[in-house]
Amino acid sequence: MKYITGVALATGLIVSACGGGGGGGGPGGGDSTSNPRTLEVSVTFPRQTLSLFQPAQVQPALAGFEGYTPACALVSGQIPPGMQLNANCTIAGTPTLQGVYGFTLRVSAAGVANTLDFAGAIGVQGPGIQYQPASGIVGAAVSSAPSLSWWPAPVPGASWNYSVMSGTLAPGLALDPASGVVSGTLTTQGSFTAQVGALLTTPLGSYRTASTAYSVAVDVPAFSYPSLALTNASGDSLLFVGMQAALQPRTDSSNTMGSFSLVGGALPPGLTLDFATGVISGFPSTASPAANFEVEATITRAGIGTRSRAGGSYEIRLPGHLLYPNGNSVRVNATFNTIRPVWVPDPANTMPTTLTATFAPKPGSCTLPAGVTASANGAIDGHPTQAGAFQCTFSVTYSSNGVQWTGEEILNLDVQ
Repeated sequence: MKYITGVALATGLIVSACGGGGGGGGPGGGDSTSNPRTLEVSVTFPRQTLSLFQPAQVQPALAGFEGYTPACALVSGQIPPGMQLNANCTIAGTPTLQGVYGFTLRVSAAGVANTLDFAGAIGVQGPGIQYQPASGIVGAAVSSAPSLSWWPAPVPGASWNYSVMSGTLAPGLALDPASGVVSGTLTTQGSFTAQVGALLTTPLGSYRTASTAYSVAVDVPAFSYPSLALTNASGDSLLFVGMQAALQPRTDSSNTMGSFSLVGGALPPGLTLDFATGVISGFPSTASPAANFEVEATITRAGIGTRSRAGGSYEIRLPGHLLYPNGNSVRVNATFNTIRPVWVPDPANTMPTTLTATFAPKPGSCTLPAGVTASANGAIDGHPTQAGAFQCTFSVTYSSNGVQWTGEEILNLDVQ
């Protein structure tokens, strides 16, 4: 609001002539007949905005009167309706109409010969309402109360009537016309904005506030497939061929989940989705680079069900392999201790591994010395009768929990 600064429209108040010798013409006495005095006075009203329908008093700053008692009268303009100008220049009462009121006061004092005019202004501001934006998920309870500005204290007999002026409240929410509280349970995903206004009624009059926006962003309840304890460098769940695995969906404890379906990507080979629980479990059947999947489910909160989606990522590796040790050197024409392959797990595989392995010499790629045999479990035994360096490549068939995969292992044997 813009105000007019208090300004004197004359230079000063002139002390009246009293005639004769030393009688008093007001405070300070003296012979004003021969020595009239000018009082340099000022009357300044502060730049002030008052609250509508709230009792108030505006006290001007008075200076330079030197004991003379000022008196004020309104000569032009208007003071706020519901307030009055007192003779001592104060303006008091309860403003009943919003606006900016400019006025000119004429100031006089007993014992002075003239008057001065001063300009001033007072603003009156009606209350305002404001809501903070809200957010939540479908099924969540919401309660939002408006904050009030320019309404420092309740007024006896006052009442409020709030209403939606335009726009739409989020489905499931309702506005209390008496308090302005917006509350209820969110039922529909989306972004919703309503313009809310209020009519204030008091014994002194009524006032309609400017409308203000109340916005709510509503999302669906979420669920997720957290990564397993074992992950690759990218954070993907790490699975191993033939080893039991289960990816479990998670959601807030206030939600229930059901009606799961695969909507994107691919499940890990060998694993299946339980449509009721959302658990993806089984025994991975094939090594696979990192891949993703996306699942949709019905998430129910406070009796309201909505479809929501969650994804996960995984990599499938072989759990390890059997390896013949290096430096297999034996004596010719001598029986040697059995040479057995040893299990070497994948560096990331910290889980116990139970499997069987069947070794078969690869045709055209296996040469063993006379007197040496290879068992189906990969054990090498015998009594070599010829010296030399020998190499045999084995095709290895692994089996674990009904899942099979193949690999190759090489035996190097030095007979001296």
